[in-house]
Amino acid sequence: SGKSVLANFLAEATDLTGGNYRPTKGVRILEFECSGLRNNSNRTLNVDVELWDCSGNSDYESCWPAMWKDTHGVIIVYNQDNLDHNGEISKWYTHFVSQQGLRDSQCMLFAHLKPDGSKQSAELNDRPESIKQEFRTFLSHVWEAWAAKRDQEELSIVNN
Repeated sequence: SGKSVLANFLAEATDLTGGNYRPTKGVRILEFECSGLRNNSNRTLNVDVELWDCSGNSDYESCWPAMWKDTHGVIIVYNQDNLDHNGEISKWYTHFVSQQGLRDSQCMLFAHLKPDGSKQSAELNDRPESIKQEFRTFLSHVWEAWAAKRDQEELSIVNN
């Protein structure tokens, strides 16, 4: 469904157009810094991001608990032309978002449309800056939720 292409694009990791398709085995982790985010107080943030590019292959479903442990945000990528994906979105949302106690603002759903079998998404070609801005907004929401949870945990420690 193009998860690795999207992950590379968001992390500005590699060229998006070349190479042969190689499905992700298990998980691939991309680490990068995202500068200039704004929090609710309009303070500028520089955040370290750890983006886990998880395989969509059901053979790796037994690894999901390790993948969702300490998750702060989730991007669900699917191919709307793949009828199996349409049915699995709910399952992915339940396991990776609901059961982890994440808010909807900590989840991003991305329908990845590939024109005529190409390796790159139509959206990545047509709206790259818009997608990057939506991702930055998503990261700001994730950071806000993480900071609120951290503050709550610290208060709990102080009060006990």
